[in-house]
Parts: sequence; structure tokens; C-alpha cells
Amino acid sequence: MATYHHITSNDTVSNPSLCPPGPDLWCRQNAAKAKGEPTPKTQIQHRPPHVCEALLPVYKRLSDEKLLQRCLQASAELQRVPPLHDMGPGTQGEARVAVHCASCCG
Repeated sequence: MATYHHITSNDTVSNPSLCPPGPDLWCRQNAAKAKGEPTPKTQIQHRPPHVCEALLPVYKRLSDEKLLQRCLQASAELQRVPPLHDMGPGTQGEARVAVHCASCCG
């Protein structure tokens, strides 16, 4: 959800509270705070409220604990089997990524 708050932030509305603290992290607001520097202006273009509202359910679904557990389980299972992309022809480049994604989430 931290990334949701970042993509819906602007110079007047900002919420880095879910971001990890520290000077060397991806959250520029918290990094500046940890370094004692002024908060940098956001480089993200302001998104209309209706776009933010439409994105919120997607972010909630993607951060659902059950979905995350399924992904972790699929990842662990993939470590025990030979990679699918080595089993068939024509699985290079984008096709290889598609095969990997299908095997994780299928």
C-alpha cells in the first residue's frame, strides 16, 4: 500500500507513513527526513480523485494476505521443479516471462 500512497501523492497531499524509514531507501520523503533535509517536491503528476479511487481496490487486492501467501507458496513450489521455460521450444524473451507468470499464478 505504500506505493499506492506514493502514486496518489502530490505536493499538497503526501502520505509516506507506510514507507520504511531510513536515509538509503526508495521513499524520497522518508530518506530526506532521515537525513535532516527538506522534503523534496514530488515528481509525480497529480492524479484525479476518480483515478485514485479506481486504483485503491486493485492495490487492496494485490496486498491481500491470502494472495501473498499463494504467491509465496507458488514461488517455493517453483524452486522444487525444473523451470517450464527449459521444457519447451520458443520460450525466449517475452514468451519466457509469460510462461513464468503463468506457472506462478496459474
